[in-house]
Amino acid sequence: LPYFMTGDRKNGFSATELRFEKGDPVMRLYTGAEAEWDGHALRRDDLLVIHAEQGLGDSIMMIRFLTLTDLPRHQVVVLVQSKLLTLLTDSFPGWSFRPLEAHRKGWRGATLRCSLMSLPYVLKAQWSVPPSPEGYLMKNPKAIRKWKLAFSKARAPRVGLVWRSGLLNGQP
Repeated sequence: LPYFMTGDRKNGFSATELRFEKGDPVMRLYTGAEAEWDGHALRRDDLLVIHAEQGLGDSIMMIRFLTLTDLPRHQVVVLVQSKLLTLLTDSFPGWSFRPLEAHRKGWRGATLRCSLMSLPYVLKAQWSVPPSPEGYLMKNPKAIRKWKLAFSKARAPRVGLVWRSGLLNGQP
């Protein structure tokens, strides 16, 4: 955290990779056996799985790094928590999002994998560029109409905020 607070993204992203060296490693949501992707250009026969690793908030935060890649989208599958599928499909047109829960043991035909949390580290050449400063999550017009209708009868303003950590009492 101190690296990021001083603007040192290079050391900040490098330090985040130390999470795999802890005596109590992070719980892996994806357990495929593909080789780790190191950021190299994909070969014609490669299929890369980019997968969620931790909670919903981490996935939402790190998915923005997709905007920094020039990966051929037909060679990439992004596995995220099913609760995020609609939001991310609307926000990142052209990318293939699939439910992590249905494919956590591997994606058939994949040759490479990368955790969403590791994506900024792998994209070393982009460390000086903050991704998506203008925003990266898009509003779904159909959902907006639904909620406007649901709250249209309310006279007073309505505000809601929901947040939860990825782990609660040690349970995902």
